[in-house]
Amino acid sequence: MDATWTNWSAPYGNPAGSGLSGSSRYLEFRLSFAVTSPDHAPVVGDVNVSWTARMTVGTVETRDLVTSDISKWRNVSVVQALNGQSIAYEYSLDGGGSWRPVSPPASLLTESVATGRIRFRATLTTTDPTVTPTLSEIRLTFLGARPWIGISAPASNAHVTGIVPIRYANSSGAVRVTFEYNDGSGWMPIGSPVLPNGTFLWNTSGLNFVGGSLRATVENNRTITNTTLVSPIEVDNTAPTITLGTVSDDQATNGTLTFSYVTDPDVVRVDFTYFNGTWNSIGSDTSVDGTFTWTPSGPIENVTVRAVAIDEVGLRGTTDKVGVGRILPAVNPPTNAPPGIWQTPYVLAIPPLGVLVMIGMFAQRQRWRPAKAFLVDERGKMLREFTLDPACQVTYGQVVEAGILDAVDKPIKIQKYHGQTVRGDALAVALLAYGPVSPEQVEFAREMLVQVQDKFEDAIKQRLEEARQEEGRLEARSKELDERGVGIETRGVELDAIQKQADEARSQIESDRTAVASKEEDLRRRELGVAQERGAVEDLAKKNEAARAELDAGMVQVEAREAELSTKSQAIAERETSVRTVEERLNERQRDLAPEEDRLRAEKERLAQEAEAIRGERKDVDDRGAVVRKDLEDLARGREQFEIDQKDLLQFKRSVDERVASAEAAEAAAAAKTEELNAREARLAPLEAELEAREARAREAEERAGQATARAEATHQELSARTRDLEDRETALNEDRVVLQEARAAFDSDRREFQDRTAHYEEELRRRGNDLDAQAKEIGEGQLRIAQDKEAFDAARTEKNQGLLAREIEVEAREQSVQDKEDAVRAQAEENARRLTDLAAREETLEIENEKLAKGRAEVESRNANLTNLAQELDGKAAGLRETEAKRAEELRTWQTTLESQQAMLKEQRETFEQESSSQRESWAVRIMRLERREIEVKDQEEKIRQDDERFTRTEEELGRREKAVEEASQSATLRKAEADHLKGELEQRALEIDSKERAFKEESARHALELSTRTEALNVLEADMTAKRTELERERTSQTQRFHEIDGELQRNAQTLEARARDFSDRERRIVASEESLRSNESRLEQERAAVQETGRQLEAYQLELAQLKDRYETESARVRTEAEAIGQSLAIKEAELRAERDRIERDATTLQDTLGAKAKELAIREKAVAAQEADLRADVEDLETRTREL
Repeated sequence: MDATWTNWSAPYGNPAGSGLSGSSRYLEFRLSFAVTSPDHAPVVGDVNVSWTARMTVGTVETRDLVTSDISKWRNVSVVQALNGQSIAYEYSLDGGGSWRPVSPPASLLTESVATGRIRFRATLTTTDPTVTPTLSEIRLTFLGARPWIGISAPASNAHVTGIVPIRYANSSGAVRVTFEYNDGSGWMPIGSPVLPNGTFLWNTSGLNFVGGSLRATVENNRTITNTTLVSPIEVDNTAPTITLGTVSDDQATNGTLTFSYVTDPDVVRVDFTYFNGTWNSIGSDTSVDGTFTWTPSGPIENVTVRAVAIDEVGLRGTTDKVGVGRILPAVNPPTNAPPGIWQTPYVLAIPPLGVLVMIGMFAQRQRWRPAKAFLVDERGKMLREFTLDPACQVTYGQVVEAGILDAVDKPIKIQKYHGQTVRGDALAVALLAYGPVSPEQVEFAREMLVQVQDKFEDAIKQRLEEARQEEGRLEARSKELDERGVGIETRGVELDAIQKQADEARSQIESDRTAVASKEEDLRRRELGVAQERGAVEDLAKKNEAARAELDAGMVQVEAREAELSTKSQAIAERETSVRTVEERLNERQRDLAPEEDRLRAEKERLAQEAEAIRGERKDVDDRGAVVRKDLEDLARGREQFEIDQKDLLQFKRSVDERVASAEAAEAAAAAKTEELNAREARLAPLEAELEAREARAREAEERAGQATARAEATHQELSARTRDLEDRETALNEDRVVLQEARAAFDSDRREFQDRTAHYEEELRRRGNDLDAQAKEIGEGQLRIAQDKEAFDAARTEKNQGLLAREIEVEAREQSVQDKEDAVRAQAEENARRLTDLAAREETLEIENEKLAKGRAEVESRNANLTNLAQELDGKAAGLRETEAKRAEELRTWQTTLESQQAMLKEQRETFEQESSSQRESWAVRIMRLERREIEVKDQEEKIRQDDERFTRTEEELGRREKAVEEASQSATLRKAEADHLKGELEQRALEIDSKERAFKEESARHALELSTRTEALNVLEADMTAKRTELERERTSQTQRFHEIDGELQRNAQTLEARARDFSDRERRIVASEESLRSNESRLEQERAAVQETGRQLEAYQLELAQLKDRYETESARVRTEAEAIGQSLAIKEAELRAERDRIERDATTLQDTLGAKAKELAIREKAVAAQEADLRADVEDLETRTREL
C-alpha cells in the first residue's frame, strides 16, 4: 500500500468491510477464493474501497514576532486560495494565552504594542476531503518607534545673543536633524547639522525677539520624524543704552561725587572709569538704581567720566561725560594759608613761593594782569597749575600745543591771552596774561627764579641728586626692561610665525572644509535623488507584490481550472470511448440501415470538427499570452465563430431528430430492402474508409490538444518554480538586510565610542581653557594692581617713569595679544576637533549612502533577474510555438524528467546564491570601501539606472497588462471549455437517447417494416441532402484550414517580435555590463579619494600635535613672564615705598623752605622800603641839587 509495493497484508476476513491499515497513494488488492464443496463456486459481485484524501480541519500557528522598535501595529493581510472552502484567522499578543479573531485584510492600529510581540493562528476547514484551502503568506506591517532628540542648551526662558551653541543628542538610527526658530512671524530655518549628536552653532546676528521658540526635527532611517520644542527664548543683539545725567560735586564738603544715569531695564551692571591722561577705574554699580557715589582718593578736576552698561547677555553700551570735578577751597582752611593769589590747596614738592611772589608783584604793579601760570620743570613736565583768574579755561595741553613753552623771546597769542615762558636754570614759569610782558619784567622774573633756586639748601640739592641717581637706576632698569621687551618681541615674532603656520593650516583646513562641504551638498542632493528613487522602487515593489499576489491567485485559479479541465478531458475521453463503442454498434446496425449509418457518420464528422475547433481555440488561448491585443481580437472572432457553431450545432440537433424520425421510418422497410442495402453498402465502403481516416485525424488532433495541455501545465509549474526561486531570493535578501542592520548597529556603537572620546577631548580642552582663563584673570588683576601702582608712581615721578609705564603697558598689550593668539589657537584646535567630528559624521553619511546605493543596486539586480526570467519565459514560449507537434509528444513523455532536472538545477542555483550571499557578506566591508569611491560618476550612473528603471517599469507594466489579458483569455477559454463540456454532456445525453431509441427501434421494427417501402423515396431524397451538406462541410473545412494558416503566420510574426525583444534584452544586458565596468572604475577612483582624505586627516593630526606643542611652549613662556612681572611688581612696590619716604622728606624740606622764603620775602619788603626811602632822599638831593644849580 505504498510507493515501494510492500508485502501483502494480513487477510481481511469480514465481508461487511474492514479498516485498512496505513496510508498511501497506491493500493493493490487480491482476492483468494477457496471452496469446501466442489460443486459450489464463490461469486464476488463488486469490491468497494473508500478513502479520505485530506482532514476536514487543520490548524497552523506561527511563532512570536518579537520586536522592540515598534510604535504601532498596522495592517494584516494574507495570500490564500480557498477553493470553495474556508480559513479562520486569530492573533495573540501574549504568546498564545488569549486569541482574538481577525478577518484579513484588517487594521490592527487600535491594538496595544506593550508586549512587543504577536503571533497568528489559521484554522483550515474543508467539507470535501479531496479539496483543500491553501494559505501561502500572512503579511503584517507595523510602524517603527519614533526617533527622539533632546536639546540641553539653550534651555527654556534662555536669553541669548550672537553665536548660540545648540547642544543636542539623538536616538540611534537618526540620519537627519533640522533646526528652526519662530519669532512670532512663523517658523524660519536655521540649518541642518551633519552630526547626529553634538553642538550646532546658531548665528543670531540681526535677530531680536522675545517669547520666541526653537524647534528641532529629527528623522530616522525609516523616514519617521519627531520634534522637540524649546520655548520661550529671548534673542537680544541690541546693545543697551545709558545716559549720564547731573553730577553732584561734593568734594569740598564730604569728598564725594554722585552720578545720576538712565539705562535699559535688562542692564545688570554699570562700570565707571575716568580719564586724566590715562583711564582709571572708579567702580561698578550692580544695583542699577540710577545713582552712583564716588569717593575719590584725591581731588578731581575737569576729568572725563565714562559709564559702561552691561546687560544680561554681556552686550555693552557706553557714554562719556566731559569736565567732571572742580577744585574749591576747603571749608576750614589751615592757619598758615598761602597767599591769596593761590587757588589750590595742594602742597608742592618744589616750592613755588618765589614765583608767586613775582607774579604778585607784577599784579600789584598792575603793569599787566596775569590770568594763569604753569610751573614747569627742566623736562617740560607741569609741576603745578596756578589759576589767578577763574574765567581763564586754558589748559596746559593747549599751552603746549600753542608752543608757549618755546616762547621765551616774545609772547604768543592764545585765545585772548598773551603767553610767554620765563626759564631759570632748573624751573620755568609759563605765564598767561591779558596784556603784553615787557622785557624788564621777564628779566626780573628770571632773576627771581635763579635766586629761588640758589637759595635751595644743600640737603635739598643732595636729595635732588639722589633722586637723579635713582632716575638713572630706573633708566638702567628701563633699559633692562627694554631688552626684555626685545626678547618678548622676538618671542612674539616666533609666535607670529607659528600663528602664520597655523593660519596656513587653517586656510588649508578651510579649503578642505569647502571641498568637503561641496561634497556634502552633492551627497545631499544625491541622497534626495536616492530617496526619491527608493520611494519609486518601493512603490514599484508594492505594485510588483500586488501583481504577484494577483498572479498567484490567478495561477491558483488557473491550476484549479486546468485540473477541472483535465478531469473533464478524461471524462470526455471516456465518453468518447463509449461513443466510439456506440458508434461501432451503430455501424453494425448501419450495415442493415444505410440512412442511419449516414446520419451517424455525419454526426461523427460534426463532433470531430467541434473537437478540432475546441482544440484550435485552446491553442489560440495559449498563443495569445504572447501578443495580447491580437489574441483579444482572435478571441472576439473565436467567440463569434463559436456562437455560429453553436447555432449550427442546434440546427444539427434538429436535423438529427429529423434523421432519427426518418431512420425509424426506414427501419420498417429494412427487411424488404436487404439486397438494395447490400449494394449501397458496397458503395459506402470508400466513404467508411474516409470516415475512419477522419477519425484518426481527430484522434491525432486530440493528442496534440493533450500535449498542448501538458505543455501549459509544464509552463505553469516552471512559473511556480521560478516564483518560489524569487521568494527564496527575497528571503536571502532579507537575511542580508538583517546582516547589514547588525553591521550598522556595530558601526553605531563605534561611532558613539568616537563621540564619547570627542566629548572627553572637548571637556579636557574646556578645562584647560578655564585654567588658562583663571590664569589670565589673575594676570589681569595683577596687571591692574601694577598699573595702579604705576599711575601713582607717575604722578610723583618723572617722564622716564611714564616711559617705564608705557613699556609695561606695551608688555601688557603684547601679553594680551599673546593671550588672544592663544585663544585663537585654542579656538582653532576646537575647530579642528569639530571638523574631524564632521569628517567622521560625513564618512558615516557616506557609508549609509553606500548602503542605500547597494540596496538600490540589489533591487535593480533583482529586477534585472525578473526581467531575465520574463525574457526567458518569452523565449520559452516562442520556442514552444516553433516546436513541431512531434516534439510535443516527446515533451509529454519527458515532462517528469524535466521537472526533476529543473528542481535539481533550482537547488543548485539556491546553493550558489547562498554561497554568493555568504561571500557578499564576507566582502561587505570591502564593498563599502569601494562604494565610497563611486561618488564622482554616481550621478551619471543614477541617471542611467533611472532610465533603465523607467524602461523596466514600462516593460513590467506591459507584462502586467499582458498577464491580465492572458488571465482574461484564460477565463474566456475556461468559459468556452465549460460550454464545450456542456455540449459534450448534451451529446452524451443524446447518445443515451439514441440507445433508448435504438431499443424502441427494435421493438417497433416489425411495426415499421410495413412502412419501409413507402419511405424509400424519402431516404433517397435524404441521401441527396446529405451529399449536399457533405460538400458544404468540405468547403467549411477548407475555410477553417485557411484560417489556421493565417493563425500560423500570425504566430510566426509574434515569434519574430519575441526574438527582437530578446535581442533588445541582450543589448540591455551588455549595457548593464558596461555600467558595472564604469562602476568598478569609479570604485577605484573613490578608493584613491578615500586615501587622500585619510592623508589629510593624518596631516590634521600632525597640525594638532604641533599646536599642542606650541601651546605647551606658550604656557612655559607665560609662566616665566608672570614670574618676571611679579618680580617687577615687588621691585616697584619697594621703589614706591622709598619714593613715598622721599616725598615725605621733600615735603618737610619744602615746609622749611617756605618758612625761610617767607622770612626772606619780609626782608625784601623791608629792603624795598629802605630803597624807597633812599630814592626819596636821592630825589630830595636831586631837587636840592637842581635848586642849587638854578641858584648858581
